[in-house]
Amino acid sequence: MTYRYGDKTFTSSEAALEAQKVDQDKVLAEIRASGGPPLKTRALVVLPSRSLLLDKGIKYTGDASTIPLESRDLLVRSMEEANNTMVEALRRRRIFAEVAQRESNLPDGVSDSNFDVVIYMALKGPNQSQWFLKTSSSGKPVLIAFDQSQSVGINQTNAWLDGVEKTAKDQLQERGKAK
Repeated sequence: MTYRYGDKTFTSSEAALEAQKVDQDKVLAEIRASGGPPLKTRALVVLPSRSLLLDKGIKYTGDASTIPLESRDLLVRSMEEANNTMVEALRRRRIFAEVAQRESNLPDGVSDSNFDVVIYMALKGPNQSQWFLKTSSSGKPVLIAFDQSQSVGINQTNAWLDGVEKTAKDQLQERGKAK
């Protein structure tokens, strides 16, 4: 069995994941802290669980049961690594005083009074995900708008980080918490 990442083919899933990690580490190395001090807020990032990624994150062109488990596992592990890289980028950008993360089968239903902000990925299906932010005071989800036409990598990551920062500041200012 062979595995693809980008335009390369690998003989093991681990080699393909390692190639992805090299690219993600390059992106993380380019992340710079936000222009000012972090907001005096705690943020929780809620990512789709492994089972949710398996169920809604993979585009199947036939019967899912005919796809080898190892192949499905590789796709889910790749998505998990990409999501973890986004959370690490958020930490390095230093928008918030603290960033924690957890997984959930229902990311949009998570709220936690220990955090001022909850950021979550709503996964509706393959290639159908959106990021939302809600503050503890309102609980109302607000779409994190960002330029998705940016090329994958540092440009798209920075566009997402800019969107998170703008949305957080706008929402926290409305609630009188942006500092």
